[in-house]
Amino acid sequence: MRGQVFILEPTHIDVSQAERFGAVKYVFDHGARRVSIWDDNFGDEVVRQLAANNFNPASDFFVIVGHMVPLVLSIAAMLNEWQRINVLAYSSVERQYVERRLDVTRRTGAVPEM
Repeated sequence: MRGQVFILEPTHIDVSQAERFGAVKYVFDHGARRVSIWDDNFGDEVVRQLAANNFNPASDFFVIVGHMVPLVLSIAAMLNEWQRINVLAYSSVERQYVERRLDVTRRTGAVPEM
């Protein structure tokens, strides 16, 4: 089942290859007024916008593309809301987007308990 593919905001990077995973949508359109990344409510606004666009964490994707700070804030807010999300990251080796599942409920044991 093809899901939706969400990109935080338009970028100069060619993201057309992400379309093979589903219809591309932007969380924030080019030129749209949005909460500043320095505002504590930025992550909440990302989650609100995704929910308004029927984001489904089981079948939809979030593309890791653009500036690092808003991406990290967005992914942190998404994981706080849904615990598991699918992301697309561009692999320069494979020269295509590869899918990954981020899951904050899975304990790997890599970090010792304190």
